[in-house]
Amino acid sequence: MLGHKGTFRARFERSLDVGSISLIFAAGFLLILACAPAQGKGAYGGDYENKILAKGLSRPDGIAIHPQSGDVYVVEKGAGRVSLVKDGRATPVIGQGWTVANESIPGWAVSRDIPREKWREGKLNEPGAVAVASNGTIYVAEDIPNGRILEFAPGEGGKYVEAKALPIPWLDRPFTWRDIKVTAEGRLLVTGGVDEFEGLHFGTVAMRELDGNWWIVDYGPFVNFAATALSRNEDVILVCDRNKGALAWWDAVRHLPIGDAKQTVDAGSYAAGAALTPDGAFAIGQQSTEGKKNAKVLRVDPLTGQISTLVDSLQSIGSVAGGSRAKSVYVTDTIAGELIESTPAEGLASAPYLIKRSLDGYEMGEGFTPRVAPGFLRNFFSKVGVADQTGGGGRKGEDAVSVRTTMAFSLREFASKIPLVAGQIDAGASLKVSEDITDPIKSIAFVIFFPGKALSGGDMATPSLAYFTAERQSGAKEQTRELFKGFRTVARDKDGDWKSRSSEASLSIPISTCGIEKSEDGMLLNLAFLGLGIYDDYYLRLETGMDNKGEIIVAGKNGGEERYAAVFTRLTETGEQDKNLVVAGFDPAIKGNIGWLNIGKWPVGESMSTSMEQIHGFSSGNAEMEELIKQKDLEWRVELSDSVDDELLESLDSAPPSVEEAGENEPVPLPPAEGDKS
Repeated sequence: MLGHKGTFRARFERSLDVGSISLIFAAGFLLILACAPAQGKGAYGGDYENKILAKGLSRPDGIAIHPQSGDVYVVEKGAGRVSLVKDGRATPVIGQGWTVANESIPGWAVSRDIPREKWREGKLNEPGAVAVASNGTIYVAEDIPNGRILEFAPGEGGKYVEAKALPIPWLDRPFTWRDIKVTAEGRLLVTGGVDEFEGLHFGTVAMRELDGNWWIVDYGPFVNFAATALSRNEDVILVCDRNKGALAWWDAVRHLPIGDAKQTVDAGSYAAGAALTPDGAFAIGQQSTEGKKNAKVLRVDPLTGQISTLVDSLQSIGSVAGGSRAKSVYVTDTIAGELIESTPAEGLASAPYLIKRSLDGYEMGEGFTPRVAPGFLRNFFSKVGVADQTGGGGRKGEDAVSVRTTMAFSLREFASKIPLVAGQIDAGASLKVSEDITDPIKSIAFVIFFPGKALSGGDMATPSLAYFTAERQSGAKEQTRELFKGFRTVARDKDGDWKSRSSEASLSIPISTCGIEKSEDGMLLNLAFLGLGIYDDYYLRLETGMDNKGEIIVAGKNGGEERYAAVFTRLTETGEQDKNLVVAGFDPAIKGNIGWLNIGKWPVGESMSTSMEQIHGFSSGNAEMEELIKQKDLEWRVELSDSVDDELLESLDSAPPSVEEAGENEPVPLPPAEGDKS
């Protein structure tokens, strides 16, 4: 079993029996070749158009694309630096001679394995992964056990002269961080693991939130995570395991798994990197476990699982990158020392964004409220008078309706109070139409509040509130209208007088009914809009999920029947898929044992002290957890102590070693004043 991606190195063996003049000439020729612009087509095949962006790189590995400028950064592991690639040239931006801010190194992160001197070392040791934020901040991870994660903010003149250390609490084993990503808002995603021994790994994907807290996204024994990737809207996280190229993708908002693929690479190969293509498919780097120079980048469709080749004829793969807005896929060839740009044909670049379709199918299939209100629903809100009529409160140039219908409150917040089912359903292919139907149906639009419920007002119960429009090809419409209003019930009281028993009530047509069922592949909706002999009766059967299909049935008030295929999805100009059907306010219960784990900013068992005086220790209402933490505390202290006496072994309630014992006489930063950490 091969180790991480830093294992492969370029080994060129040449036996040339030439004179010194020939050697000097060859060296000069190579120097000119390395310095010359390298942009141009290379010998790389595949379905995409592939060209070399830079040559002569020193064991190139990690790649990052600036989210605004599109500038490409590459790690040169052999030279221990990060370089900016422009016009075929690689210019170092982070090399040596920088410093690490001492205040960024908390006391709990200092140990015998990682002393403060190692944290503060001003050079990169085997750098592997790199990420760049929109403000120019660069993040680098060292591809070695106990490697550092470092943050470089641009200083005066855009130079990178100081770094901050980014230790992760609780992870006290020798992790190797193989990938790093940063979101548009500044969240940090790191991927790595611990190589226990041959064939056994413990992998972890962690995310640092904006408040500084760390989350464990995915983890487990026997997994050897190679890379992660973010979707275009950064609402989906792709996680790739090195072994067999196993994939899992996560809902980054709900912290729940969406889908997985057990194997994407050939037998005898492993995944050397992962990214998302411009059309939302998976780009997986495939490397032979036998060291054969036949690496390639594969494209995996997340909906069908179909696999094709984007780039082939690579000698070895350092990393694969795409960027949330990138129009290409980038790959480094470690042995060849090249950075390759792989660009799809124009038609493919504008195709439906596949990972978004996977997320939509997951939401609809499980019954989750969509996070974004579709345009057709905002139009409904404006028409039925939900919009604020008082004016004001909006941005310049917006009326009150626009302000309200852009959802200052989220759809989830609204639907948590008022559940709804809404749709804009087009009549597709005709399945059956009576001969006497001269004006067929064009579309049906509706919104039902409290679907399937009866609304009570005083002593009266009325059907759930619904607004409905059926439009025919001629433009004729049947729309919700009030059948009567002012209806009251009266009853004789004990004195024999007739008195009103309820408030005024009204009834509108058509009357709606709604049934919602969970099927194996998604949700099944059965809707009826009954015209009471005044309008036609409309029935809709809609199935939502990864596949979206349905049927419209119209029973005419004067006889005749119409059947059409129901169409409620469409593609936008950007390749996104809009679903003009919303089921909101019926979110399924989330299983308690699935999701991400918040591990905070510091270990619970850390020393909270000034000098040698302990302020407080750890306590918990859970006795088992408290004993576990105390035992871990003791093990840590024993490991760091030069000698162990009986008193230390007998005392489990004393504090962990002070900062002086850890390596430097400085106070440990205290957490925010939140009372006792329980």
